[in-house]
Amino acid sequence: MATLEVSQSRRTGLLMDLKVFLDDVRLHDWAPGLPANATYYRGEIPRVRRRLPRFVDEFVMGQLERDDILDRLPDLTTRTAIVIIIETGLRSIDCLRLPFDPITTDETGAPYLRFYNHKAAKDAVIPISQRVAEQIRRQQRDLCDRFAAPPPFLHPGIRKNPDGKIALTWSTLNRRLQRWLTDCDIRDAADRPVKVTAHQFRHTVGTRMINNEVPMDVVQRMLDHGSPEMTARYATIKDQTLRREWERFQQRIDIRGELIPLPDGPAMSDAAWALENLARAKQTLPNGYCGLPLQQTCPHPNACLTCDSFLTTSEFLPQHRDQLTRTEQLIAQAEADGRRRLIEMNEPVRLNLIRIIDGLDALEDDDGR
Repeated sequence: MATLEVSQSRRTGLLMDLKVFLDDVRLHDWAPGLPANATYYRGEIPRVRRRLPRFVDEFVMGQLERDDILDRLPDLTTRTAIVIIIETGLRSIDCLRLPFDPITTDETGAPYLRFYNHKAAKDAVIPISQRVAEQIRRQQRDLCDRFAAPPPFLHPGIRKNPDGKIALTWSTLNRRLQRWLTDCDIRDAADRPVKVTAHQFRHTVGTRMINNEVPMDVVQRMLDHGSPEMTARYATIKDQTLRREWERFQQRIDIRGELIPLPDGPAMSDAAWALENLARAKQTLPNGYCGLPLQQTCPHPNACLTCDSFLTTSEFLPQHRDQLTRTEQLIAQAEADGRRRLIEMNEPVRLNLIRIIDGLDALEDDDGR
């Protein structure tokens, strides 16, 4: 084993396979004469050294995420898989085993991706952007045109797969990825050809979120890590207020002063919380948060207090009271000047501020009881 020209992790895996084999031989008495010490004991198998995440440099990612570069992927199925992995950090195996329709939405219409986490052996839900959702819809339409009935997988194999019941394999995806990098002549900042694996996109997503100060618990949910220790490879855990943040998430008020209901089920609630925290990391308003789905463009800049996507919490009560005072003063001055248009523009803001303040005051009264 020590002389094999393989990586340390591969050598450790082979040793573990041999240990399990010897244990099974003894368990089932397949070799009665096998000595008792013919096994490996705790500490004898070398531990795999924990490596830092192998993220893709942003200089390279800037090239790979361009539409004209993505258009050079060999087919729509490969492009859909690569787009999903680049944005969500999904493991390649989990991505390639996505069902034909993996999208679900919450009450606001924000899209989420349902998948099976093979490593944790459980179903999971993560938020996705409209861009990824549209890419999946294009793939679904293409599959409906190619096959008589929708295939079981979103990414069926391209060749020798007449009914689409065989999923695209990891090895095929990786070969197409490497060929794509070569055909597009992707180079790093030092003008060297790059080699990128699909799994490196997962490391890149985690590293990007940490760099954008997304809380560790949200990164853990997005990457669906089984434990915080796995996520801690990207950064030191900084957020020690998980419970408080969760309670704040459950006490959001819209412009009508009404409490935002939580999605049904623990999986969707966790995914919605991850979505909001990602949005907060990208855009925090001076008096609340934007509830638009991640990466959706706002068509009404600076009109938050009349927008149904505006959300706020009790921490912003002082700002709302201050703005209500200023808004009422502005309306009073406009009435004195006879400026009807200015009054019409600010009256809905005043009414919504009153509703928001009343709703947040009611929440604080409930907490005080």
